[in-house]
Amino acid sequence: MGVQSFLWNGLTWTILVVAIVYGTLWIDASFEDDCADLFFTDDPQLMEWESKGEYVKVFNRYNIFVVDSLKSANSASRVSVDRTLLVVHGFPTSSVDFAPSLTRLHERFDRVILVDLPGFGLSDKPACLAYSLQEYADVLLAVWAQRNVTGGHLMLHDMGDSVGEELLVRADRGQLPAFLQPTESTHAAQVFPSVTFNNGGMHIELASLRVSQYLLRVPVFSRLFSHLFNEFVFRRQIRSILGSPDALSEADLTTMWQAILHKNGWRRIPQTIKYIDDRYRFQNARLIPTRTALSMPVHVLWGRLDTVAPLAIASAVMADLPSDSSTLTLLDAGHFAMLENPMNWADAVLNFYQSCHKPSSGWCSVIDQAPVE
Repeated sequence: MGVQSFLWNGLTWTILVVAIVYGTLWIDASFEDDCADLFFTDDPQLMEWESKGEYVKVFNRYNIFVVDSLKSANSASRVSVDRTLLVVHGFPTSSVDFAPSLTRLHERFDRVILVDLPGFGLSDKPACLAYSLQEYADVLLAVWAQRNVTGGHLMLHDMGDSVGEELLVRADRGQLPAFLQPTESTHAAQVFPSVTFNNGGMHIELASLRVSQYLLRVPVFSRLFSHLFNEFVFRRQIRSILGSPDALSEADLTTMWQAILHKNGWRRIPQTIKYIDDRYRFQNARLIPTRTALSMPVHVLWGRLDTVAPLAIASAVMADLPSDSSTLTLLDAGHFAMLENPMNWADAVLNFYQSCHKPSSGWCSVIDQAPVE
């Protein structure tokens, strides 16, 4: 009986492995043609967001969606670095996450620039990109160059935290292009006057990654899992990292999902999620050392109910930062504070600049907008 059981289990595992390998090879073949049966969304929220922006071609090949929002009809060239906000979204969503807060952000900034990174949102999602943190930074720099950006405050979320840190590393080392950093002696704070980090895996060892985030990074399973990934699974996972399961409306979740489907973005998920591997690879040797030496005001704006990027990460980030120029704001929200409660999130952003970003008044240390339990 034991031998029969052993043989049966062996046969079962053999069939499973063969099915996975065959399925993966079959799915790989279906991923080869970027232009075959492209899906284009007609989601109302995404279409409205698209009407506010335009497409910029980078590297003479890829169309990247950008919203370059001006407070008034003033020319963008007349907006100073201090009145410019540069927004970088997270995984697996896009710049539309910040749409509900855009009007409020203009209370402080005359110009707000939001970019859909390649592989996300309304931008192109080609198979041939590396989808690395370095490549994302290159794309942002290419877009900013075409938009005549000379610097600005950084607003970062989730994966965007890591992309922003790559930019800060380059600024610290004098490695930004000349339109941002004319000389090697141009200080990073002159290019990026402040930084706001929103919920993200900035200490990746403390993140509570989902099973799907592990499977999508394993070559044998990634293609198969992404092929089986559907809207039900997506909604369930997003709701699990919110402050409460109903914090986002059905329309918000539909918009998120449609942004992934647009231009067959679901095919790119096994590639775009590799930023986690980059985070592990570069965190201790490249990103954290620069973080500890930042001289500009830094705002750690965290939804403390987040279960994937828990409060422990915010605490660890604050421990890395110079105490005289860093501020921690805790919100009673989950991973998507800017969507779960746009008004509270925008209030926290504006409060930081009103009360903390004034050299004559000194720096704030902690602002807790969440109820104390």
